Amino acid sequence: MRTRDNAKRAAVVLAFVAFVLQAGVAGADPVSITGFLFGQPAGAQVNEQLDLSFPDFSVSLPGVTRLLPGLCLDGCGSGTAVPFEQTTGQFAGRSIAIPQLGIVDADVNGWLTFTGPTDTVSIAPDHFACDYLTQRVKFSGMLAIVRHGRTLFDGPISGIGTGRAIFTNRPSSAMLDNYQYEFHGLGATPEPASILLLGTGATWLAAGGRKRARASRVDRA
Repeated sequence: MRTRDNAKRAAVVLAFVAFVLQAGVAGADPVSITGFLFGQPAGAQVNEQLDLSFPDFSVSLPGVTRLLPGLCLDGCGSGTAVPFEQTTGQFAGRSIAIPQLGIVDADVNGWLTFTGPTDTVSIAPDHFACDYLTQRVKFSGMLAIVRHGRTLFDGPISGIGTGRAIFTNRPSSAMLDNYQYEFHGLGATPEPASILLLGTGATWLAAGGRKRARASRVDRA
């Protein structure tokens, strides 16, 4: 009998948790987000900078992200495939405050994925001829931004944007000049009230279980 009661209580707890979590996500107020990811080759490496702007603050992260699988850097002549479907993978870094630009100091971690078509380089053989590739993309990801122990944002983001890549035919070979992703969309972070409700409900269920256990002992006595 006790095993059956425990199973019932566990089922109630799980149902309650699922309800509260769903309500928390549904009740979260979406916020607008814009971003700019810029990459430029420096020898065999690529220097990237990620800028993210929310309604009340911005963060800037130089040298934290690196696109995967990445784009062709050298020997990128006509016919070279350029996939705009890329991901940053998991990243973590610190934004340094620049008050005049609205950039705050904060710890940022998360990931971004861009989904888009594969384009092809088509460049004239003339020296310094260029090919500008542009494609529409979708983006998604997760971000957690914490400043001085206070969570500024923590949740999923998604939206649309544009990916661009510029290739130039140098005397030796065609090379990548730079690439960029401009994007905008919405993000949602759980409301503190939902988290509090979850904790309160779990405490209430546990207290109810203790009362039933005491009543059962009294009956047996």
